[in-house]
Amino acid sequence: MTRLAAALDQFRALDSLAARDTALTRRDARAKLLVTLLFLVLVQSCGRWQWAPLLLLAPFALALVLQSGLPARLLARALLLALPLVLLAAAP
Repeated sequence: MTRLAAALDQFRALDSLAARDTALTRRDARAKLLVTLLFLVLVQSCGRWQWAPLLLLAPFALALVLQSGLPARLLARALLLALPLVLLAAAP
């Protein structure tokens, strides 16, 4: 399979995931945007080496992931792609 065909297949898979009817997709887009911005502000307001506030925010992020119904493999792939950037940002 060519790289273009693989990318198109992945795009179709993401499109079918977006079209599903879940509790998270039924929520108002403005509310989701506001909650996301609030979450990002809260994460950014934590100090560099303060893990306790981040651990308090982790259940919220986990609940959203579970509510979205995303396949674990797709989520793991996206997190692995972002991991080098996170590690670079966390480097002293």
